[in-house]
Amino acid sequence: MSGLITQAHRQLQQLGTQNGLTAEGEGAKPLLDAPLRGERNPANVYLMRYGGTTAVTYRNRLNQCAARLGAPNGDYEWLNWAEFNAHRIQAMLQALYEPYVEDGDYKRRSPNTMNGLLVTLKGVMSQAFKMGWINRDTHEGISDIKAFKVRLELAGRMADSNETAALEAGFDTVAETHPAKAARDRAIFRLAFLSGIRRHEFSLLNLDSFKPQTEQITVLGKGGKIATLELAPETTEAILAWLQYRGFEPGALFTAVSKSDKPILSRRISPSGIGYLFKAYCQRLGINNLTPHDSRRTYCSNVLDVPGIDPKTAMDMARHNSFDTTARYDRRGNEKRKRVAAKLSMQINKHQKDDP
Repeated sequence: MSGLITQAHRQLQQLGTQNGLTAEGEGAKPLLDAPLRGERNPANVYLMRYGGTTAVTYRNRLNQCAARLGAPNGDYEWLNWAEFNAHRIQAMLQALYEPYVEDGDYKRRSPNTMNGLLVTLKGVMSQAFKMGWINRDTHEGISDIKAFKVRLELAGRMADSNETAALEAGFDTVAETHPAKAARDRAIFRLAFLSGIRRHEFSLLNLDSFKPQTEQITVLGKGGKIATLELAPETTEAILAWLQYRGFEPGALFTAVSKSDKPILSRRISPSGIGYLFKAYCQRLGINNLTPHDSRRTYCSNVLDVPGIDPKTAMDMARHNSFDTTARYDRRGNEKRKRVAAKLSMQINKHQKDDP
């Protein structure tokens, strides 16, 4: 019996070390004896600063850490913030950065994802310092943790006109047997590519978000910000076509559709449902993988390509707080830069000829 107890102790100790919270001795307790609810928990105080999808994102990040450390149901309120320090956080993040298997495929979190986790943890630990959970030296050590190096290559891509045309043709094909589903999907894709609506924002749209008279739609965006977007006529037309099947009862603008092609008004479409639609149509049509965020990259790239558009207008249309963020969405490739370089070259040559 004693041998089994010793073996179990070693296995638990090894698990804790792999997860990053026992790197400095067996005394470290990454989890509390019971979850700490309410404002006594520095994580909850930190999350109270944010609203909407931002708060959801930050909470999910903390739950990822909690799950890695073995918290029941992956609940971050079990985490013992007093035991977190720079070395232990770095060890845990490195463990989360390791490749893992999902659905039979090897996957790995991106450096950007890891940096998001780090930013959230630093925010919680800063609040923990203010509430007396950790001392100044520990706080400064955590603040000094360096971010993961991000690849220079930009993530994602822009859809070309052949691909968007193929999607439109794909909706026509689906409409032959499932007209309601095709109408819904066409409206969703046009909103994604022509208005830059984010995946999670679709699930928050209600019938009264859509204003057909003024061709506008009101969106609840990141950080709880409300924005009114101007719609292209083709988008308004597609939404109205979907409403002929959905009806005009209050509730979610986009709903699930049954196998018998009936809108299910009680089931609001989810962010994962939007992701599934993109994946399914790409596979059906033989299109190289396009994600929902690629549709937003396409939208932002097309906005930047409008002749004479100023940075402020581009930034506002993309709903970004800075033009630098909008510029990072640019996926127009080298052709645009080549045209600019050629134009500059012509100007330089002209000036040289004009010089005495």
